[in-house]
This record gives sequence, C-alpha cells and structure tokens, in this order.
Amino acid sequence: VGDGTDDSHKVTIQAKSSDTSLIPDPKVEFKSGDSTGKLKYKPAAGKTGTATITVTLTAAGSTEKKEVKFDILVEK
Repeated sequence: VGDGTDDSHKVTIQAKSSDTSLIPDPKVEFKSGDSTGKLKYKPAAGKTGTATITVTLTAAGSTEKKEVKFDILVEK
C-alpha cells in the first residue's frame, strides 16, 4: 500500500465491522511510506459470535474502491 508523494495520491483506509456490538469498528494504523499497516480491535466483553470486517481503500479523486473482507470468530 502506498499513498504517493503528494495530496493527489492520498489513500483513505477505513475498517468497518458488520456487528459493532461484538467488535467495534477497528482502528486503522498506517503511516505514509510504510508498506504495511495494522488493524486494532477489541471484542466486547462477554459476547460471542462472528463479525465481518471490511477494509476499504480509496484513492484521492477516485470513486473506485478496493475492499478486503474477512471474518473474526469470537469465542469464550
């Protein structure tokens, strides 16, 4: 993942949970110039189930989005 060298190449990265009562929307940690980033999340206490996390990347000035989805199973 790269965000270019100027504002015309900025990338917005968002992460959303399909079940925010189980897993709130993850926090995205990414620094310009890094080739990787992190998602930080903490499941709700005492809850179990599955949430789908959708990570969306959007380049500045573009309506095209790239998405990656994955499931997280929370067990006791």
